[in-house]
Amino acid sequence: DGTASEDGSAYAGMNADSSNADVRLAYVPTRSSLTERRAVFTSDLRYPRWVGFGRGETYHPQPGQNLSAPVGHIPETSGTFGYFEASEPLMNDQGLGLGESSCSSMLVNRLPDDDTSADEGLPTGILDTVTLMQL
Repeated sequence: DGTASEDGSAYAGMNADSSNADVRLAYVPTRSSLTERRAVFTSDLRYPRWVGFGRGETYHPQPGQNLSAPVGHIPETSGTFGYFEASEPLMNDQGLGLGESSCSSMLVNRLPDDDTSADEGLPTGILDTVTLMQL
């Protein structure tokens, strides 16, 4: 209800039950479009959930890490908002937050040729991050 903060801002939290999740909190800065198409990546909750450049220093490669490979591309917008993320996308710098539901159904996002079972650490949140940047 906003009474927990001095300025009336609301807070939201979540719990990601995992023994090996990448728990780093990262700020991905605002950016202007540099290309016509944006690369889309799967996101593994395990460390490191993504490795590369252009999403803040948190994700720069460490010794021995390979850059994450895109699984496709979508049309780019003229610019994006910055956002905070952890094991799941959290909130953009305009105050818009997203939540997620962890269900054990087989209706999770998968790549077309992905036949792994739900017990094998399926990728999550492929487009949630893009949504936070563009809304």
